[in-house]
Amino acid sequence: MHIVDDDPHFCEASRLILVAAGFSVNVSASGSDYLADSAPSKPGCLLLDLHMPNLSGVEVLKALAGRRDKPQVIIVTGHADVPLAVQLMQLGARDIVQKPFVRQRLLDAVEASFRPPVTASANDRAVAAETRIARLSARERELLRSLAAGLSNKVIAHQMNRSVRTIEMHRARMMDRLGVRTLAEALQIAFEAQHQG
Repeated sequence: MHIVDDDPHFCEASRLILVAAGFSVNVSASGSDYLADSAPSKPGCLLLDLHMPNLSGVEVLKALAGRRDKPQVIIVTGHADVPLAVQLMQLGARDIVQKPFVRQRLLDAVEASFRPPVTASANDRAVAAETRIARLSARERELLRSLAAGLSNKVIAHQMNRSVRTIEMHRARMMDRLGVRTLAEALQIAFEAQHQG
């Protein structure tokens, strides 16, 4: 696997955590260094910082989009609002981990990226996603649609005439009913359901 981040302290801390868990880890200090290397042509996992000088994580994601054997990308950032999370997922990010992260959250994201891909057809995945969404209340389905459209909790609260705290409670309940722990997982279900039909 590969870590791309311009912060040497973060790179070393992450590398030590991952090596201790049994992963072989390479490190690049910039997106351009990573893309110039042969590593991007190899499948695997890429832990990619979002905010770097010269070439941002978004630009690296876009550059990887056309590659046949692109890695599973986990974005690492100190700040990712809902619109940005939606954009990153649509560009192919598998997960988003917020800095500072809990060690286990990082390991869970990396381990999930190495699991074999789901081989079900797009239609089967859409049906499975619709089945999960059917567990939600009407308000929770509306919330999921709004999140997938890139709206923030604050905007959704205004549209639903509710407090932000109420929206946060609905969001937590929605994620629990979907059986997910992260916004990225919830968004993936919403995007798969959109392929229905």
